Amino acid sequence: MNKPKNVDFLIATDSEMKKVNWTTRKELIGSTQIVILFMFLIAMFLFAFDVVFQYLFWLLNILKSPPFGGD
Repeated sequence: MNKPKNVDFLIATDSEMKKVNWTTRKELIGSTQIVILFMFLIAMFLFAFDVVFQYLFWLLNILKSPPFGGD
């Protein structure tokens, strides 16, 4: 069942995986925190942008009800 090509591939894969420079746990946690922080910053920016356009469209009478349903 084991053909030489398959065995050679697995041996080559194993040797290549040993050459990989894996990140440390500290680097991984730091990178994850940065990604989550930027995700929330972008979400807040898009929310603010959406609110501004809601008010703008309401003032131009494109939207009939005021933003967030309040007066």
